[in-house]
Parts: sequence; C-alpha cells; structure tokens
Amino acid sequence: MTKGKKASGTKLTVVPLEVPLAPSPNGTHKTLGDRLRKAAEIVGSGDALAQKAGIPRSTLETYLTGQADPKASKLALISKATGVNIHWLVTGVTPMLLSELQPRGALDAPLLQAAIEGVEEALRATRREMPPEKKAELVLAVYDLYAGAAAPLDKVRVLHLVKTAVGAK
Repeated sequence: MTKGKKASGTKLTVVPLEVPLAPSPNGTHKTLGDRLRKAAEIVGSGDALAQKAGIPRSTLETYLTGQADPKASKLALISKATGVNIHWLVTGVTPMLLSELQPRGALDAPLLQAAIEGVEEALRATRREMPPEKKAELVLAVYDLYAGAAAPLDKVRVLHLVKTAVGAK
C-alpha cells in the first residue's frame, strides 16, 4: 500500500512541519496524568473518557495517578475519543487539539499499526518498559524507516532498534 491511500476506509493525516510547537503555556499539564485529566475534562469526566475510549475506569485511574503508563494503543483510543493531539498527550507540546493541526498528507494506517505492534512486541521480548514519550518517538522512527519502502516491516530490525533504545543486549 502506498502512502496517502485509504486503509480499511480510514485516512489519517500527519502533522505539518509548519505548525509551531511549544510547551504547554505557564508550565501547565506537566505530567501525563495532568494531560489525561485535561482530556477527561473535554468529554465531561473521567467516567465519560473511560466509556468513550473503551478503557476500564480502574485502568484509566492508574494512568491518571501515574501508577501505570498507557500503551500507545490506549493513547490512540483516548486521542480519538477526545479530539486531543496524541503528541500533546505524550509530550505536553502544543497544539493540544487535533482541530488545531493543519493536515499535510496521509498516513499509512497499516504501517503505523505494524510499527506500534513491532515496538510493543520488541519491548515484551526484551522485558523492558519505556516511558510513553520515548515509545512514541521510537514508533515514529520505525514508521519513518519503512514509510515509502517496498519491503514490509522487518521485526528483527525493529527488535534491534528497541534493544539499542533501551540499552538491552
């Protein structure tokens, strides 16, 4: 599948480079929990967020309190349910809302899914964890590595990248 084509009826867009990126104003929303609370406010409450995102309320609470970090797939569900930019959720760098982004081009949804799955599998294989912001960077790097390439995602290379990123042998 080529970049920009529809995948399973879904067309995703990439953030344009022209969007000015800046930390949240006045140091607000410093932690992932703070940003998740803000996302919950957008849909009305933590209960509403859990329901709209299809995440158990108890699981969401572990994210809000910092007891656990959500996987990329859960962050994607939260982003979709709230209209919040997943990059902002992970890093706190604005723009916060997806509606504030100017679409530039299409994203290859199956490749993105393969990149996320590849990183998650490699982390499990190395028995390592990674903070969400670092995991997002790694997924993006894997996606960029294979975007436009004729070859499918190579899980051995992804495992090597993850081992390098987490310092595993």
